[in-house]
Amino acid sequence: MLFAVPAQRFERARLSAIERRLKNKFIAGGLKVRAGVFEGLMYPAFDSSGSCLFPKLIGTYELELQSLFRELSSKGFEQVVDIGAAEGYYAVGFARMFPTASVTAFDLDPIAREQCARMAVYNAVSNVSIKDQCTADLLKGVDVSKETLVLCDCEGGERELFSDEVAAHMRTCHIIIELHDYVDRRLTGELYRRFEQTHRVSLINSTPDNWKIVHNKSDVVSESDLMERRLAFSENRLEMMQWLIATPKLD
Repeated sequence: MLFAVPAQRFERARLSAIERRLKNKFIAGGLKVRAGVFEGLMYPAFDSSGSCLFPKLIGTYELELQSLFRELSSKGFEQVVDIGAAEGYYAVGFARMFPTASVTAFDLDPIAREQCARMAVYNAVSNVSIKDQCTADLLKGVDVSKETLVLCDCEGGERELFSDEVAAHMRTCHIIIELHDYVDRRLTGELYRRFEQTHRVSLINSTPDNWKIVHNKSDVVSESDLMERRLAFSENRLEMMQWLIATPKLD
């Protein structure tokens, strides 16, 4: 026990040194997304909200969804609704992908909203509007006559947001919801039931960080050791997670 505290301090110091080294590599190469569907997206500062920045800059963040995003990129979306937009990775990324669409980014955190606003300016996009709280009533007011993409990552609030009435109203919308079953184990089954009448519903499983560390590639960490790769690719999820993908049956 005498050596426990010094050992912990040493480990934290070692990880901090590795993180600084990795951060300097990204800063030296420019704070931009290096690969994936949002390649070229620029960050105004080395800062993110609620999730790991390194995999976003590499382009492997939520890699499980990228084939779906490539498929959706050919759609002529007129509006994108991003619930839980954080610093704007998806909101500004999709604003660049769909420059004629109106993008609404919701987040409760005022710091995240400021970050998102800065990212929009930094990437010269003018089609992003930023708001605080999203509610079921607001979603029921979405103009579904427009081709619409909805993304949601609201840390367990998805059950209240996507009521039966909202699911029915959004029958023409493409919807992607990150599921937080560790908050409510009934959540996935309940949302599946709500959408299956109007949408083709499928689930995408998250990939373990250990797999990403071994198999993902980036020139930034091509010569890195295991610890640096762990910091670069890990998304630090609390458990294996899923996304619910709801595609309109009318599509």
